[in-house]
Amino acid sequence: MQKVLIGIVKGVFLLVFAILKGTWFASGVTLDMYKARRDRKATKQDQANERELTKLLLERERQRLKEERAGK
Repeated sequence: MQKVLIGIVKGVFLLVFAILKGTWFASGVTLDMYKARRDRKATKQDQANERELTKLLLERERQRLKEERAGK
């Protein structure tokens, strides 16, 4: 009898938890929060890519100037 009661309580708890979780994830607040986080991460990645590209372009320009000076 006790195992049956525990099983019923667990089932009700899981059902309530599933409903609350579904409601939470369906809310716009959660989705906006994840979108904002994803956008910040993408912005940081874009900035890192831009810094890397700038570094490569500067190195290429230095190399070109070095070769010009050596050729003169």
